[in-house]
Amino acid sequence: MKRYSLVFLLFLIPLIVKSQDTILLRNGQKIICDITKSDSSLLFFEINKNNQKIKTFVKKDDIQDIKYNMQSSLKYNSPNINYDFNDSLSNIYFYRLPYFVGSAIRMKIFSNGTPIVRLKNGHVFKYKAKSGDYRFTCKMADSSSLKLTIEPNKSYFIKCYLYQGLWSAIPVIEMIDSVSARAVLDGGDIINQPYEQISMIRPKSRIGLTFGAGVGFEDIPMGLTDKGEKLTLSTGGGGTIGAEFGHEFYKYFDLSINWFYQFSYLTPSVNNGDATFDRMGILITPALIIPIKGGEYFRLRFGAGLGLYSFGTMNVNASNAGGGNYVLNYNSAIGYHGSVVFESFFSEKASFTIGVKYYNVNYNYTSDGSTGTSTNSKVMNPDGSGLDFLLGYHYHF
Repeated sequence: MKRYSLVFLLFLIPLIVKSQDTILLRNGQKIICDITKSDSSLLFFEINKNNQKIKTFVKKDDIQDIKYNMQSSLKYNSPNINYDFNDSLSNIYFYRLPYFVGSAIRMKIFSNGTPIVRLKNGHVFKYKAKSGDYRFTCKMADSSSLKLTIEPNKSYFIKCYLYQGLWSAIPVIEMIDSVSARAVLDGGDIINQPYEQISMIRPKSRIGLTFGAGVGFEDIPMGLTDKGEKLTLSTGGGGTIGAEFGHEFYKYFDLSINWFYQFSYLTPSVNNGDATFDRMGILITPALIIPIKGGEYFRLRFGAGLGLYSFGTMNVNASNAGGGNYVLNYNSAIGYHGSVVFESFFSEKASFTIGVKYYNVNYNYTSDGSTGTSTNSKVMNPDGSGLDFLLGYHYHF
């Protein structure tokens, strides 16, 4: 009976003995302790001596390596990061702090040219590697690289973050000492990111919204203000809101379909009268794509095509100025256009565009639905040509 009790007791001992962290100093000294916290220059820990806990610290510059016990009290918020080694492979930890700037962007990290992770904001990814020379690169509009010689059974920590540039984020990857990195990773704010298959094929289709403002090439005289200023209404330009569907058929060829609503107002505005010109249109635009820095994040689109301009309506309200109210309708018209668009991807599936569009179209008056007419040829056959400046947001799929 005593033999079985002794075996049972020996079996329990490994379960109740508390594991501890190990600090290896550059002078070869090994410290068995419980690490409690760290700051920019010091690592604080507790050691047991004569059944008493002694709190002390060591300079980070004196530390060669640390082996953490993942069951210690310091790791209670750890995102299940496993620091153990297997099969003589080394662990490389890529991590991002949870910053607002660039939070929607995943940083695509390459190992010797092969993509290994699209690192999310506030996440850490463990990459296992054999010993040898490696170049780790984050490729975006700009790129950041780090060359390392990996030794067996060692841990390396690489901090990844983004600077906000004018058109897109600028990536930075840099080595961090193990003490500082593990203090961050074990703090609980960093989430473990599992492996996922990385597609190198960019989405070809997109949908989006466009907003713009422009100037027309012809102004229709509508009267005078009490100060003698000319009142005019442009049948081109004005404000624009629209939607777009596009597809990239080839690296250098794109085709888009745009629907838009455009409106112009009386200039300058007056208190006792108003005039507007509203219209809708559908544009088909084949475009030549000019990649910038490979085209993954920046590119230009030079496009030209035809459009159908419909529901042209001029509303004039002059009842408070001794005139009347009347509506003039216009037939649908075919016009042509050309555009130059700069596109910047701020995430893998979202882009921002800025561009300029020239269009040429002429409208013809129709009596259908109209309540007035005019002897002015500019009113009866207005020139709807203009130049618009456009901003857009697009989702790619």
